[in-house]
Formats: sequence, C-alpha cells, structure tokens
Amino acid sequence: RGSFFDDEAYQLYQAVFESFDSDEIFSAMKMDRFTEQDYEQVTKITLIGNNDASVYLNKLNDSFNWFFEWDPHFQIYNGEINLKGVSKASALQYVCQYFNHPIENTIAIGDSLNDLEMIKYAHIGISMKNGSKTLQENADYVTDYVYNDGLYKAFKHFHLI
Repeated sequence: RGSFFDDEAYQLYQAVFESFDSDEIFSAMKMDRFTEQDYEQVTKITLIGNNDASVYLNKLNDSFNWFFEWDPHFQIYNGEINLKGVSKASALQYVCQYFNHPIENTIAIGDSLNDLEMIKYAHIGISMKNGSKTLQENADYVTDYVYNDGLYKAFKHFHLI
C-alpha cells in the first residue's frame, strides 16, 4: 500500500492541503517513487493537474472506468482510472454480502465522482455540499460542507445520532 506522486502532483497536493496540516496528511501516506515492480499492485490511478486530460482518457480500452472533472473548490482538474467492475459500489456490495447485511440498511456519503456508483448503490446516498454537481444530482440528500459539520448534519438528519 502506498501513494506514489510525481513532483508536480506532490506540489499540487501540498497546495490543495495547505490550509490543513499537510505534514500530518503526507506523513500518514507512504510516498515513494513508482517502480516497475509496483505495476502489479496498482488498483487505482488518481489524476490531478491544471490541464484537462479527458481527450487522452477517452482512448483507454473497455477494461477501465474513469472520470475526470474540474474541481471549482480547489481550482484543479482531478479524476481516477480504475479497473472496470472495481468501485466503491462493488466494495459496498462485497461488504454487505460478507456480513450478510441487507443493502436496505446502508448509507453512503461522498464528495467526488469516484463516489457516484456507491451513492447510487446504497439505500441512501448522500453528497457533501462541495461534491460535484453530478454527485449532488444523483444523491438522495445533500449535506453541508465537511468543514461546516456536514457529516454531523447528515447523521442528525437521518437520526443516526
């Protein structure tokens, strides 16, 4: 497990998280240079940058799912590439099956397009206010920003606390 950054991505992440304790965030991640031995362990590729890479992503074969969008909050493009069939929704499905837990008792909360399948799959899907427009349109409920007690407000709304 780990996070691998090229120099540009590392600088962008530091800029994005400058209002947070970025030392704490980055020290919690294993950050190394990517080597050829690491290819077999890749489960997801996160893209972040100042340019729209959609034209390149459209050339990926059908083995992959991807999204790429402009994030107006952080003023950057961000996205992901993952293997088709591997998503947060498939993880939620696996966990429910493993614990014999009905999907009717699930709630998913997200803020990015990588959460879209999950909030659509869960019984109740919640988007953070800073979530992408598409995510908010597909959510059952939109809560406040995470830094404005959004999780707390969603939990209160659904009588979880």
